[in-house]
Amino acid sequence: MKVYQLKCFAFCLTLHKSYVSAELVEKFACLADQTTRVETKEVVRGVLSFVADDGVTEYEGPVTAIVWNMPGLDFIVGLPDIAKNFVDVLTSMLRSTIGEVNEE
Repeated sequence: MKVYQLKCFAFCLTLHKSYVSAELVEKFACLADQTTRVETKEVVRGVLSFVADDGVTEYEGPVTAIVWNMPGLDFIVGLPDIAKNFVDVLTSMLRSTIGEVNEE
């Protein structure tokens, strides 16, 4: 299984869906055998995971993303997916910035 690091704009509060770069889909979309290429132009379903700053804790969940042209960006995690799958990672990210906010 290959793992890719994406340029992800998480938690931008798109209110209805998540979005994935059309360029990324074109480059990597394939079937479970990891070799059969497929053409996908509208929606992609899969599992998205985030690794915490500690490098160990992983947060993952199923995501349905609309394929969209987004130059310079690979993925936008929308509010519905955050609410269903990634509340813990959002909470962790907010808690980790408390010290930074208090220092200003």
